[in-house]
Amino acid sequence: FDFACEKHCGQMQGATAAPFIAHPLAITTILWEEAQIRSVPVLTAALLHDLIKETNVAPQEIEKVFGKKVLVYVQDLADAQQLLKQDPDLLSEGAKAIYLAEKTYQLRTLASGQLRQEQIAEGEKALGELGGANDALENALQQALDSRPAIK
Repeated sequence: FDFACEKHCGQMQGATAAPFIAHPLAITTILWEEAQIRSVPVLTAALLHDLIKETNVAPQEIEKVFGKKVLVYVQDLADAQQLLKQDPDLLSEGAKAIYLAEKTYQLRTLASGQLRQEQIAEGEKALGELGGANDALENALQQALDSRPAIK
């Protein structure tokens, strides 16, 4: 957590102007509370998942500090869109769980005026392509899709 906070220091979430660290922390909370995931590498990668895309942290630094398994999950998430287009099975199991939690978080936190068709489509696609990855996360994502406000 401290590492992620330090690296995301000063970054804000665009839509909410909240500190950026709130995003990975919320995803980690979904994994812990709703999916009952207790894997330290998965939870660690959830906290770090945007570092490669959103900061100047090099993959080698993540591996040096947190190990190869965490790096694999973080890199998979950085390349998730490409990997999902090629073959969803290329995404590691830990990355699949984090990805489902992220899509759930995005759908839950966007106000109706901000809810974009693209994010709904991504959530629906994630359910279709990553089915069987984690029942609790799939149920949470489905509920988020079912309860979203209609787009006007």
